[in-house]
Amino acid sequence: MRHRPASRAPGDAPIRPIPRPRFASDYRCEIVECVAERDRAFAGMRFSGRRTAPFRGYAPTGREVAWAGAALFRFADDVIAEVWVLGDLAGLDALLAEQTEVSGDRG
Repeated sequence: MRHRPASRAPGDAPIRPIPRPRFASDYRCEIVECVAERDRAFAGMRFSGRRTAPFRGYAPTGREVAWAGAALFRFADDVIAEVWVLGDLAGLDALLAEQTEVSGDRG
């Protein structure tokens, strides 16, 4: 789980975006579903990419990985003020281990 609390006062520059993961040159974050009410939005997401660099202790295989996640956003002054991100890391680790067994290369 990653939490990014508001680190600015109203009127300051917006929060910088979370950097793209470097394990994949084609990393994607797809919003599968989104529900919004008042100053909050909840999104179901699918993260994916082709493993071209070490990732979570596993050597790159060039194979596609994908995992589910979700985020809860809070908005203030028309910008994201806070975000909680959850990911199915157990499922991701199981997939990475399976792919590594196939390729025989653990980083």
